[in-house]
Amino acid sequence: MKNYNQKKVNLVSLRDFSGSCHGGDEIPAGTFHEGDEISLGGLGILALCAYLLFKSNSASSPVTTQEENRSRGAQLNGIQPTKRSYRTSDGSADYGFNFEKQSDGTWRAYIENQPSYRGRDTGAHSTHRLTDGARKYVCWTSPLRSLEEAKQVAGLWADKTQQYIRTGNSF
Repeated sequence: MKNYNQKKVNLVSLRDFSGSCHGGDEIPAGTFHEGDEISLGGLGILALCAYLLFKSNSASSPVTTQEENRSRGAQLNGIQPTKRSYRTSDGSADYGFNFEKQSDGTWRAYIENQPSYRGRDTGAHSTHRLTDGARKYVCWTSPLRSLEEAKQVAGLWADKTQQYIRTGNSF
């Protein structure tokens, strides 16, 4: 059983990448934020109560702690994804990423949430996205060797994508 005296609890079923509902925390422009976690405050306490009530009434709860998610991910394939949201440098949009370490040790920034391209070309070349099955991830010229490097590339990609959506200028 998870110790709930910690200050943060992962709420998978309530996750959103907008940054607008994280215990009153605002995401500064040009930064990443852990989209999985909500600080315990008014909303956090309510969510924690809902979690505990649901957990006590269900053996297979869709709401799990971050530690349980990491453990489950490790059991499934030995690779632990890291979810983050990014607010663009101009503060106009939020992007959601799932950073996953690959079996060869490199990292990918899978795009979980992003604004519409608003009629712009959405092809792989124009948007600098590659596809892995049904999932899109950020295209980069060299292997990403660390989570930090993957986050830097994803942030740059989000800023350039937002500029492309606004102006139509390719990057």
